[in-house]
Amino acid sequence: MRQTRSVLLAAVLAAACHPGADAAQGAPAGAAERASCWDRLRPLVDWVEHGVAPDALIATHASDGVVDNERPICAYPERAVYTGPAGGADDPANWVAGNFTCR
Repeated sequence: MRQTRSVLLAAVLAAACHPGADAAQGAPAGAAERASCWDRLRPLVDWVEHGVAPDALIATHASDGVVDNERPICAYPERAVYTGPAGGADDPANWVAGNFTCR
């Protein structure tokens, strides 16, 4: 088993789950409340304590409490590639993790 993996999370607020945390960073008012909250530590704990290394992290975005976008964040050098229904990459209804593959 590999001991290291690099997962790049561009433009992810470090404290997105903390209300108002992004106000000092110049984000629009209320952005922290709308940002998705996900447990970044759980995959690391599962890897270290149970030997289950993540191939990808599933990130979600919610608007008004409803998930409207999700996809895997792949370990470098792979990236999430849309593999869902043909012609559906621009349809938000298809933006679910199952329609993306790490390649």
